[in-house]
Amino acid sequence: MAVDYFDTMYSPYLFVALCASCAWAVDEDRSQCDPTRKDEHCPPDPGFAGAVAFDFSSSSSWDNSPDNTWVIKDEDLVKFHDDDKALEIKVEKEGQEAWVSSRQYLFFGKVTFEVEAAAGQGIVTALVLKSDSGDEIDWELLGASDKEAQTNYFHDGDAVPNTYNTTYAMNTTITDTHVYGIEWTDETLVFSIDDVDVKTWRVGQIPRSKWPQTPMFVALRLWTITSSDDPGLVTWGGGQPSWDSAPFTATIHRVEIEDYAGGCREIENRVEYFYDEHFRAWEDVQVSGCKGKPADMLTPSVPSGTMPPMSDRWYESSTTTASGDESTGEPEAPPKDEDPDDGSLMLGASMGLAILAVVAAL
Repeated sequence: MAVDYFDTMYSPYLFVALCASCAWAVDEDRSQCDPTRKDEHCPPDPGFAGAVAFDFSSSSSWDNSPDNTWVIKDEDLVKFHDDDKALEIKVEKEGQEAWVSSRQYLFFGKVTFEVEAAAGQGIVTALVLKSDSGDEIDWELLGASDKEAQTNYFHDGDAVPNTYNTTYAMNTTITDTHVYGIEWTDETLVFSIDDVDVKTWRVGQIPRSKWPQTPMFVALRLWTITSSDDPGLVTWGGGQPSWDSAPFTATIHRVEIEDYAGGCREIENRVEYFYDEHFRAWEDVQVSGCKGKPADMLTPSVPSGTMPPMSDRWYESSTTTASGDESTGEPEAPPKDEDPDDGSLMLGASMGLAILAVVAAL
């Protein structure tokens, strides 16, 4: 049975939906409409407007109903594995790509992915936040580098210098189960693994003009190096895949999404996010269905996230960047921001989220 999140939401701030009762859709591609381009006239983005947990523990959630939650690029490459009680995405030959993405968007927030990455040279498991205007925040797990995890950041479709291919050493392999997190606000961008923060970017380290400020959907992607790729990309991916060893499979156990809704304090209706060619900063995004304006918000202090911590902490204290430099892994002090403080809101971790409403499997 399909779930209408906005009709079943117990609290205006927070809800949890188990994927045993969520719905799916098959689609070849997402909309290519970029709201910031002149005369595009894009529709608004539907918001999560709270917190939702997708627990891929039952094949009964494979429900191709009209009221859908996810977009699936190729249904043949996505399935439930009943024995392991998880969602599997796979590739079997060159040119294939498994892609599962949310129809709803978050406008600042936190996302955690509990996954086992696919092994093999030339195989990449990507955990993605992406906006219609081309901003993108990724975890990328290379099957050829089984004890490393990488983060990437793009602005308007282009990699931002010094934020691309930041690499983190691991004590256990990426094919083991790990929880990868991204928390994104108007001032900070925090990456974590198994509840350990491994990198924090701040406005100033990334110029405000290139900071991600538009609503993003969530995606799970498995892609491969191909014979036509640039040699540099082939080297980065560890070489061409050995298709004799196919299929290559990534396993998704759970995804948790907490949408801060642009700082909305009180939700009174279905939430949608709208912006257009006049967009200059996140304050220009209109949040329909919101009673409290972002400017009225206070920074909350309650920690966010409900993903249980992993029992085995894997993280090494050293962090290796793409340039080979070593650091302590602690967030560095931000340099002076050339863009003066314009009164933008530092969104907190939980946005005052309250009681959980569990949408039971029907």
